[in-house]
Amino acid sequence: MASNWKRTFCLAMLLVGMSGCIPLKQYRTNASPPPTPSDAPLTTFVEYDEFGHAFDPHEMSNAVAQATATAAANGLVIVYVHGWHHNASKSDGNVDSFQKVLERAAEIDASYGVPPRPILGVYVGWRGESVNSHHWYSKLFSELTFWDRKNTAHAVGNGEVLELLQRLSSIRQAHQDSRLVVIGHSFGGAVVYSTLAHKLIEQILADEDPAVNQEQLLPPVSPWDLAIVVNPAFEAMRLRPQFELASSREYGPEQGPHLVLITSTADSATGIFFPIGRKLSTMFDTYADGDPTGRDLNTTAVGHYLPYVTHQLAPSPVCQRGPPSLVAPTTTTAALLATTNTYCFNDGRALQEGATPLLLTRCDADADCGAVAPHHHIARGKASDGLMPYRLPIMNIRTTEAVMADHNDIWNPSMQGLLTQLVILGIHRPDLIPMAPRLQAKPDLK
Repeated sequence: MASNWKRTFCLAMLLVGMSGCIPLKQYRTNASPPPTPSDAPLTTFVEYDEFGHAFDPHEMSNAVAQATATAAANGLVIVYVHGWHHNASKSDGNVDSFQKVLERAAEIDASYGVPPRPILGVYVGWRGESVNSHHWYSKLFSELTFWDRKNTAHAVGNGEVLELLQRLSSIRQAHQDSRLVVIGHSFGGAVVYSTLAHKLIEQILADEDPAVNQEQLLPPVSPWDLAIVVNPAFEAMRLRPQFELASSREYGPEQGPHLVLITSTADSATGIFFPIGRKLSTMFDTYADGDPTGRDLNTTAVGHYLPYVTHQLAPSPVCQRGPPSLVAPTTTTAALLATTNTYCFNDGRALQEGATPLLLTRCDADADCGAVAPHHHIARGKASDGLMPYRLPIMNIRTTEAVMADHNDIWNPSMQGLLTQLVILGIHRPDLIPMAPRLQAKPDLK
């Protein structure tokens, strides 16, 4: 039934003069050899159909083999799942932009004085663009694919992409000095979240401070080091179990974020069109008595649901581009990201020409996030007192339009610099950690 509807949809658009639907096909067929520690970053591709089935099982086998070789050399595996209006074709700009992040991360990593180690990029492709939108008259029809691509994204995430990320996680856990970072954009963020949501619950439970949970004796090896989703196109209801669980726990001083969500206030796709579609598709859904927030959670994209917004990201004159400063070797950069109330993403090594340093501010008071969430703040303190813990392992960041101008503005110079710095934050250990300077670190984080 679904496939008949899609064929009818494409035929209707062809009849009004469009150039047609984008074919469902595999774009990449050449496997790359496993990397060695001296190699420049390599990117391998794994592509999936509308139901999350790999076009070529050898693609996945090749990616797993390369990830195993990378992890065995204490290397870095960075996964990217593209979003709406994109695919894995050579003409897609996401491919080059992702490669630039890998190359810049490799340069910064080498400057830390660590032994040479390989970096592998895994580009997960699916038919995020289902309608040819190269002509002005076809753009409207392309925009109407938003809800169809949302359903497809969740199907892809629940298909063999789940197997891929689970295998990569197992490799990460088997090689404790390796690192795994996962990035998703738009519906690619929905794919990433669909595959990691259950593991995130397990990780939150395992992260609880041993001083509170006496059964937690040793810190577990995380199945991934950081997951980043940009302009995620899924409803806040999907984050609810994880967010509420994370809010009810206490964490140790080294706790860093496991999941970072970043959404622009200028993202009309998730801010305007998304709730319209959700309200129509959930019109007859029912909610438990005494759950006044259920409908809003189920119809609002996660980055626009203000009660879950934890941080603001915006350009600021207090963050000057320059070399990062050295911090105490007892605290990981990821933990600092989670525990300080302000943080400058200003590492000049990551910021290419045209990039602006960005200030991250935690929403501790109404004025802290006034540019993205007026009159909103989160009361912080002990979870046992019904307050939000400072070291929450989930960060839901809203940005100003100056950071991202629209839904697909993920690869502008400032965002590329931000993603590069987040990758570095996710992979470095507390032995020698240069980082961006901190501002106004609160004394009540003990």
